[in-house]
Amino acid sequence: MNTSNHLIRFSLIIISFFVLNHVNAQQQEMYTFCTGSSYAYLIDTAATTSSGYFQRFNIGSTTYSAHFYHDTIYQTYGNGGTAGGYGSVRKWAWTGNNTVNNVWTYTLSGAHHDICPMPNGNVLVIVDESKVPSSVGGTSSSTVKSPVIREIKPTGSTTGTVVWEWHLWDHLCQSTNSAYPATYVTNIAQHPERFNVNCTTNGGITSDWFHMNGIDYNPTLDQIAICSHVKEEIYVIDHSTTTAEAATHAGGKSGKGGDFLYRWGSPENYGCTTDGNGISLNTIHDCRWVPATNLVWPNYLSVLHNNSGGNAQAVLHLPPYSTSNPYNYTYAPGSVVGPSTCVKPTIPNLSIQGQGGCQALDNGNILMTVPNSKFVESRNSTTALQSITVSTTQSDRLKKTDVFGPWITATATSDTLCAGSMITLNCNIKSAPVISNPVYTYSWVSVPATSSFSSASDQNPTAVPSVAGTYTYLVTVSMSGTFNSNTITTTTTAFATVVVEACTGMNENSTEKASLTIYPNPTSGIININEEFALNNDYEVKICSSFGDVVFCGKNSKMINLSDFANGIYYLSVKTSDNNLINKKIILIK
Repeated sequence: MNTSNHLIRFSLIIISFFVLNHVNAQQQEMYTFCTGSSYAYLIDTAATTSSGYFQRFNIGSTTYSAHFYHDTIYQTYGNGGTAGGYGSVRKWAWTGNNTVNNVWTYTLSGAHHDICPMPNGNVLVIVDESKVPSSVGGTSSSTVKSPVIREIKPTGSTTGTVVWEWHLWDHLCQSTNSAYPATYVTNIAQHPERFNVNCTTNGGITSDWFHMNGIDYNPTLDQIAICSHVKEEIYVIDHSTTTAEAATHAGGKSGKGGDFLYRWGSPENYGCTTDGNGISLNTIHDCRWVPATNLVWPNYLSVLHNNSGGNAQAVLHLPPYSTSNPYNYTYAPGSVVGPSTCVKPTIPNLSIQGQGGCQALDNGNILMTVPNSKFVESRNSTTALQSITVSTTQSDRLKKTDVFGPWITATATSDTLCAGSMITLNCNIKSAPVISNPVYTYSWVSVPATSSFSSASDQNPTAVPSVAGTYTYLVTVSMSGTFNSNTITTTTTAFATVVVEACTGMNENSTEKASLTIYPNPTSGIININEEFALNNDYEVKICSSFGDVVFCGKNSKMINLSDFANGIYYLSVKTSDNNLINKKIILIK
């Protein structure tokens, strides 16, 4: 996904149009997915008990968490021998009315707590490995459980491949033993991007010293959020790395490898002010990204503050993240990372002894889970809008499109072109297999509205933008089909962005494009044009931001410095003396 300012601002405008239709409703549509006994449920918001389910699936007892994602249930299953532990991950395909089919069972060792389905069909899991702090310069010689995150790609009914992994053990620091240069630093507070192997706060150095218990994936940022029960913190790491880069302190879109991009909750863990984030956390679970579609807390992170069995609080806070700086979080080494305050919505009086979860809903409501008891929806109030008794540990509110589709992406055959040139737009679409005879209608619009379409109601139309600028092509897809003798109708949107240049009379030359190389890309500021192209061409260079603003112009430039500009996507256009136009995309990450 493109994470430029233009796209996110435009998407919020479009999203607001649809979401505002639900804001006045007390509850957010449509179903709550949860487990209970040997079943998984989709419970309608109109239900008053779990017996009023919309769908019930016999999947066996869920050990800790289960998630419904695009017609598939992902479930932790079997006894893992520890609190929240499980023995395997299972996938169930939704095949019909109240029926699912087990399509994958993958056995794990040392797995516990949460899992996270990914858009590519893989699943993120948490496992523990045994380590000894003194082996890396720590003061303790006792064995501890150190968390590992693995992305597993199913390859068969019982097999899978680990395609990416991250180890906390690769990102440690300590200030007590200089004989271990890989971990030694002179000042822990100067390195919040790593974990202090001698951290004595929040439980100290026990066998279960970290206890990772929540994981969530942000596909737009390609980042992972995790939380630690024992250390009372939320962390963000970069998933765009390779596995090799994830074991180091460099690489990926962030340039920081597998180090923490961000942490929040307990600055005392890295030698800074106690409770410097404005709240004393005590037992947290279920960290989640809040989507940009949320009208109240867009792009926040949320976490359940169990308050050690007292009155639970759904704590939300906004990290120092902006659309212009999507891969790095700014902080000053030696000082507290993140904001000193957080948002604490009012919720019903819930005593949550352990585990559980919360979800910030798009319309401003909060969905809370009291483990093995019930889930409750509230709207910044002590009054519950819905309370359903069910023995679940976590629950997820799903919209109608989440359950039935259509699930769509929008793409264009080129991300840059000349004004007056033709481009083909593509809408890729999928719906739940349980939908019979789905019929789709399409509606494309252009922002700005200076494009002509071959047919705005085609799935894959052509468009001709008439003037220069940054264009967003939005497609709205409506689906009508049948499930369980009922007519199902849904609507969803997606968009693609194209940069249009004012280059009338010029030609895009694929040979010239192939001979022009820019490096490094992504860049931290300096862009170089390869010497062979520079020596053999007379050319002009222009670089535009994702908004279409010109940030650089030059003639026969070999090196361009973008260090003074904000992180993000930029577009380079090179016009040669024979009127060839060459376009390149630049990713700036400082």
